Amino acid sequence: MTGVQASRLPDRQPRRLRSRQIREMFAAPLTKVRVRFNSQERIVSVMSHFALSILSIVLLLAGSCGPEPSMEKGPWKLKLTTSGGFAGIGTGNLSVDSNGTIGYEAPTPPNTQRKVCSGKLNRERLDPISDAVAHVNPKEWNQPGLNVAAPDAFGYKLELWMGSETQPTTVQWYDNTRDKLPEDLKRLSDELMQQMKAGCSSGNPNSGKS
Repeated sequence: MTGVQASRLPDRQPRRLRSRQIREMFAAPLTKVRVRFNSQERIVSVMSHFALSILSIVLLLAGSCGPEPSMEKGPWKLKLTTSGGFAGIGTGNLSVDSNGTIGYEAPTPPNTQRKVCSGKLNRERLDPISDAVAHVNPKEWNQPGLNVAAPDAFGYKLELWMGSETQPTTVQWYDNTRDKLPEDLKRLSDELMQQMKAGCSSGNPNSGKS
């Protein structure tokens, strides 16, 4: 009879005492909350470790989901060469480096002298390209199917030198495979094509002005 009564004692504990035990459980996750019965003490201990595990997971996710800092990649140089299209002459060639030195060759028919210009970009024009370069991951560029041309498609060949590299990272794609480009490469190519459209027009790139 005594054993039966003892087993019901936890149900008669004041509600305020139970609330205090729960608060102690989360306030000290590695400390057992001492209660009257060993069975309850064991359960509180397991829950405390569980709470600590949840806290660790939350902290880990908070660190991994933060904004990824842009990496300082040092000096860089790149060259974009185009080809193909209906006339087979591409849309021009562009080279630029981290100092803003730029060169542009306009598309010209065969046996015709190329129109070439060179100069230095101002910060307004160079910064978007530099920022795109700072976020590239060239190891992910060579995706399957990029180098498959459709009839009369323009072709693009990008060469990128980073730091002291003597051999460039090279990637090729076409108009019809542009949707397969990794996002960082697509962003960089957009910036380069925007600059290429300016070509050798007045003030660009010789003066770096709009």
